[in-house]
Amino acid sequence: MDNAFISQNTFSQICRNQHNPIELAEIIKKLDNIEKNGCNSKSEQHRIVSDFIDIVIISGGNYRNTEGIVQNIMECVNRLTHLQQVQLLPHFNGPQFAYMLHWILLQMETRCLEDSSICIALVVCSRMFAIHLDECGSYFVKLFHTKNQGFSLYPYLCSNRDYRITISTLQFLNSILNGLKDMQLTKEQDELCVEIANVLVRFFYFEEKFEAEHLSTYILYALQVLHKIVAFCKDFTAKHLSELLGISKACASFGTDAGLILPISQNIRMCQQALYHLVDENDVNINSEKTQASGGKTLKTHKPRAVAKNARPGDRNIALCSSQSPSTGKGMGAFESIRKSDSDFSESENIASKEFCERTQKSKIRLLAITLVGTVVRSVDRRIIFGFWHVVFPSGVSVKRHTKATIMPEESLYRMCVILKHSERQNLEEGCLQISTINTLKIVMFIFTIETRNDLLYIGRHDPNVRCRSAALQVSSQLLYGSKSFLHQAEFNPKRCPSTFIPFSTTLGFTLVAIYETLICILAVESSLPVLTQALKCAAVLVQATPLEQLENTLLKDMVRKIKPLVFHRDVAIQVSALMVMEFMIATPKITDCIAEALGLPKKFIKLGPVNDTRIQVTVDEKVEGKEFAEFEATVCENIGNKLENNKVLQYSGKQKVVPNSMCKDRQWLLHRILDNLYKHNGIAAASVRIESLQVLIAMCGHFFLFSTHLSQICEALQESLHDILSDIRLYAARCIDSCVYQIGRHIEICGASQSVVQDFDHFWSRILPNIRSHLRSDSNELPAIKVCLCDVLSNIGIVMFERFPHSTQINLVTFLSGISSDPTEDTTVRVASVRALAAYVLFPFLRSDLVFVENTANLALHLAADSNLLVRIKAFWSLGNISDALIAKDSETKLPQEQISNELLYRLINESVNACSDNDKVRCNAVRTLGNLLRLLNEYHFVATNSHLNWHRLFAEAVAKLSDCIRSSSNAKVKWNSCYAVSNLVRNADVFSVTELKWQATLYSALCHVIVHHPNFKVRINATTAITSIKDRLHFGGYLEIFWIALLTAIEKSHNLDNYQEYNHRDSLQEQLCLAVAHIVRCSSNDDLPMLEKYFLQYLDTIRNTWVRVINRMVPEKAAPLLSCPIMLKQLLKHGNLNREQRSSVKTLLENLAM
Repeated sequence: MDNAFISQNTFSQICRNQHNPIELAEIIKKLDNIEKNGCNSKSEQHRIVSDFIDIVIISGGNYRNTEGIVQNIMECVNRLTHLQQVQLLPHFNGPQFAYMLHWILLQMETRCLEDSSICIALVVCSRMFAIHLDECGSYFVKLFHTKNQGFSLYPYLCSNRDYRITISTLQFLNSILNGLKDMQLTKEQDELCVEIANVLVRFFYFEEKFEAEHLSTYILYALQVLHKIVAFCKDFTAKHLSELLGISKACASFGTDAGLILPISQNIRMCQQALYHLVDENDVNINSEKTQASGGKTLKTHKPRAVAKNARPGDRNIALCSSQSPSTGKGMGAFESIRKSDSDFSESENIASKEFCERTQKSKIRLLAITLVGTVVRSVDRRIIFGFWHVVFPSGVSVKRHTKATIMPEESLYRMCVILKHSERQNLEEGCLQISTINTLKIVMFIFTIETRNDLLYIGRHDPNVRCRSAALQVSSQLLYGSKSFLHQAEFNPKRCPSTFIPFSTTLGFTLVAIYETLICILAVESSLPVLTQALKCAAVLVQATPLEQLENTLLKDMVRKIKPLVFHRDVAIQVSALMVMEFMIATPKITDCIAEALGLPKKFIKLGPVNDTRIQVTVDEKVEGKEFAEFEATVCENIGNKLENNKVLQYSGKQKVVPNSMCKDRQWLLHRILDNLYKHNGIAAASVRIESLQVLIAMCGHFFLFSTHLSQICEALQESLHDILSDIRLYAARCIDSCVYQIGRHIEICGASQSVVQDFDHFWSRILPNIRSHLRSDSNELPAIKVCLCDVLSNIGIVMFERFPHSTQINLVTFLSGISSDPTEDTTVRVASVRALAAYVLFPFLRSDLVFVENTANLALHLAADSNLLVRIKAFWSLGNISDALIAKDSETKLPQEQISNELLYRLINESVNACSDNDKVRCNAVRTLGNLLRLLNEYHFVATNSHLNWHRLFAEAVAKLSDCIRSSSNAKVKWNSCYAVSNLVRNADVFSVTELKWQATLYSALCHVIVHHPNFKVRINATTAITSIKDRLHFGGYLEIFWIALLTAIEKSHNLDNYQEYNHRDSLQEQLCLAVAHIVRCSSNDDLPMLEKYFLQYLDTIRNTWVRVINRMVPEKAAPLLSCPIMLKQLLKHGNLNREQRSSVKTLLENLAM
């Protein structure tokens, strides 16, 4: 062979060494001794390996060696590598590894070895590469290349020479691929992987003559290799997605029937076409159970060969081979070691039952088939996988179609099919059964067989192996994760289904219902805790992705009914997973009547409203309803503390515990269970249970009515959690307090509150505030993340609650946060969080007028604006944006002269904002907002020459240039629309047009016109159009009125062309703003501009006129006032204006087309 593994000079040199050939027997004795007694001497271990290499070198140099000598050396190598695997001997070094591999492959190429010897050689190679994973990448292509140049192991995968060699080659290949999983494949490696995968796929799709005794071993290794190649080669996976899913589907039920049959796979088609295609193909074979089970012909099953009665433990018994050889380290042959001890799926030595071993191997094949689906899902775009849901999930179409939207249990359906099948056979003999009835029965029976034998949830319910059931549910969770947009297309009303066909949306609804019912059944009957935990996690993902408000009420009731006892389960993992399902149910934007009933909430007191950014959107009527609900639940909540104290919770942390009957029957059982988990009256619940309980409580905070009547009890539980010794629990407690505080502020802001409700809020703050301050003190040694969260709590106090604090409390709070912000020893994330809280207070009217407080907060924010931490800079400029908003609001409240912030501070603020416009997009979006607000504060005094130490002209030019760059070049839409908003603030300042050079208008105005016409995001166009309407005077337009007019008319025409339908919701707002801008320019134009307006207006006449009328009819009169007044202004101009003939004609044209 071509000496590709060791250099020729080295090979010639080591072949000249002379050693005593009797050493082989001595080494065998030493190996026996090490296997029995071990060897503590490292030098002796290394000497044994070196002596053996010398023997191999002698053999390599002696070309007269007999077949027996080579076979003995091969057996000795097998035993030595086994001892290396179990770490009783040292591994080969680099040169030793290369030479041993070269010698083994040389014997395979140049000598006609027996099949058993080839198997031993392949097993030895497999062990060597399993130990030396770093060598796999360099040898993979050399060993398995498909070219006709040199020796290759690739033909062993394709030839039918001996099944044992094929399986040994697969084992070797699997070991090499293990070393490639953390590498970036080269082009040659990728192409070779694809070639090998095609060979394996071909085996599953075409019946091969294979010994049934070892069929499962081949399938096992073939699936392992396919697993790795699918993970490596994503292009191959996407191209052969149908074939791979067909293999998984065929092998997912391997071994569940009697006998060993090769599962011939069937190509899986996308969507519903596959279902009808399969019905047509199998119409004639519907009664053949074997055909349905195997997908094709069954192989002849051979009786396993009996083991010799007098066989010694040390003898080798290679299947179908009568030759004997020296024993291995484990006392079994090389091929037997593949099936038992040398694979990753080997069984313990004490397993004596052959049936148990075979059954376990079959379950491992099913496990690999199931997890192959998960590997495919991770390698392919999720949108493509949606087309194959009919394969991996039960559709429920047949049942729904023929039972009037009622799903029968599987056992009942099966009995019905058997009865109808028998009836069909009898009636056919009598000639009284219609053909349509026969076809219907066949389709129903076929769909039942297909859906209940191969889909993942059926496996998750019925597979006899726990690991297979758990894996099926885990892969189901992967498929369901991220499918919310897909499942929102589901239609759950079967009455809307046409009689001639089943729409896709209805099929999807049937599938979703079938998934829910199967999971409910699993939750009811499953006894294995790991499988039950995985089923709950799958249910949690399903609930999160489902539009619950459209789902049938009975399904959710059944789901909650099965989950409720699991919330009280003795196992911690079960409790956490059950609480997770409830968390996602409550976190839905709209609480349905069904969920409300399941949680024990009276329907008539629940206001169903959408949630805004996970924060509740409280309606005006909720104040009264909350009061009535409080009165209704007064008896339930009156003695909650005593009730929780009397609960017999004997043991936590996953051990046995007695569940109180009163709690299970409680109307608000979930909230009380959560509070019971958080209280420490009778013990401490497991940490994971308390964390998940806090997360459920956070989800409840999204719906104010769920916790408003239990605020005192929740406050007590949060206080205890905030002082917990575990930092994770304290962190989640702080987040929960933040959510509660935010909802309190929102409720008061939107609905107002009665005196009694506000007093409850006062009581809540009086208990929580001291705890927050104690954790924020510099000597508290609290984690920075928790301090940041608590600072966020203080920032969400809200103006109403802050004003209700005593004045001393207000001063102390502001002083306390200022001290944290200026403390150099404090973590910068905590400092910026406290600055953010102060910046939220700046917007309060009574603090906004305090210029000292505003300047102090601005200075604190400036100190952190240049921090190296991105998160710190983001929050710092968010704070500066709030401060600039407060300065603008303060400046616009009255026309009287007011005290202004110092010029030095204003200059620093603008300069920092200009520098930040080149920062990260998350910083830039707040920096441009701040910059626009601050430029609006400039006046003539700032540009006079006496202020030479502050170069305002240069700073202004840089600021405008940065705004233009952000509008033109930024790829972030939020940066663009905030930049347009900043420009609208800038042009509102009339002083900048009189005291600055107007060269900046060219770049800034052209940038605005460009985004108005061409930007794909409609919100950016809206803000850019708003900037135009902010220019109040004709002189401020300069010579750019024409380009603004052309841009507006073009933008109106392009607004009707939707390239991205996600912008559809913003199209009406854009057209309204464009029409307002058109009216604004008409109003600002001089008489000399009128002919120009008419010239371009006529080019877009029909579009502008239709859009104008539609916008006026759609807008409320208050907002449409500028549009309605525009024709009136034109009439006045036509009547009293000093117009020439051309100008008068232009006015008439505009008036005719803009008048209603």
